[in-house]
Amino acid sequence: MPASHAPSVLITGIHTAVGEAVGYEFIRNGWFVMGADELAHTSHFSRAQIRAEIGSLESYRTMIELAAIRGNGLDCVVNCDRVPITDAQGIDFIRAAAEPFLSEMNGAIVNLLGIEAIRTHDLAEISQVTTAVAAMEPRVRINTVAPYLTVEAHGSRLPYAGTDADAFLEHLNAEERATREPLSIYEIAEAVYYFVANPERLSGVTFSADDSLPVWA
Repeated sequence: MPASHAPSVLITGIHTAVGEAVGYEFIRNGWFVMGADELAHTSHFSRAQIRAEIGSLESYRTMIELAAIRGNGLDCVVNCDRVPITDAQGIDFIRAAAEPFLSEMNGAIVNLLGIEAIRTHDLAEISQVTTAVAAMEPRVRINTVAPYLTVEAHGSRLPYAGTDADAFLEHLNAEERATREPLSIYEIAEAVYYFVANPERLSGVTFSADDSLPVWA
């Protein structure tokens, strides 16, 4: 089922909860949504499925080519799952998505990092990577949504060193969380779509757990 005149987006890891939420966000905004992962069946929140080993660069390149054919061009790639963008090989995946298809469309790439990124990366590192890859592909807008990364550990508190139970309870009630509650998958999907469709056409930006999206119509 090819796209007609709608913009097209490829979402890797479409069968994850956040992948489907992202798919729904694009569908409700009139996009032709394609999914990709190791599964053969099409998600309820996409119009086509490409079976691929998305952590393999060769398979990823083939997936991008197929998406450009099925979508009558390719306007956006959302890397939701197991695409090693933050590794040394990450720039090869970015180039595979950008050239030539997204460059021809002045398209967008959004790298969506999962909660496991907390264990292996910090926010400063991810921000540097995002800025660097965006500078290397000036015809493609490249941004990162890292909803679980924050400047400080999520929910960190100053330790209580005393032994008095009442004082400990008072300490727990008085201390505010260092960051907000984690975003829901629907809020994450809205953040992804914002970086694709926002009027300022941002690039090289990392959206973290500390950030709030501007209000725009």
